Amino acid sequence: MPAGVSFAPRTLLIGFAAAYLSVLTFHQGTILVLHLLGFAPNFPWSTRPVPAFGLPAIVQLAFWGGLWGCLIAAFRGMFKPGRPRLIYGFLFGAIVCNIVGWYVVAPMKGNPSPAFGLATMWRGLTINGVFGLGTIVFLDLFDIYFRKRAPASSEG
Repeated sequence: MPAGVSFAPRTLLIGFAAAYLSVLTFHQGTILVLHLLGFAPNFPWSTRPVPAFGLPAIVQLAFWGGLWGCLIAAFRGMFKPGRPRLIYGFLFGAIVCNIVGWYVVAPMKGNPSPAFGLATMWRGLTINGVFGLGTIVFLDLFDIYFRKRAPASSEG
């Protein structure tokens, strides 16, 4: 495995939590801003039930975001702390999440790929890019929190 890549359960769990929170704040906050500016048709934080389990749309969206967060967290160690990681997070969300959404998820749902509609395309790139950036922000905040809570090592 390349240096900096970790699939340790703790890394994946923290990645899930960071991305779950990023969906609720960064992702949905971006949709709110775009909606208020007239660029997004739907209001964020939808509680409408969605198939297959009838869960609110926001819960399902946050769950899938959490799974993306596991992947982001696993590969985050390959990038230096600070701004480069924020760029990595934005690009991961904007590019990887959208490609999967356009060419895997949309056809599975029987929908045409929205990738070729310019309005849909830039909106998705922006929203998912901010989601990825937000995931990195939460991962870095968790790092700070857990570092402060870690017991001091006593070397004697």
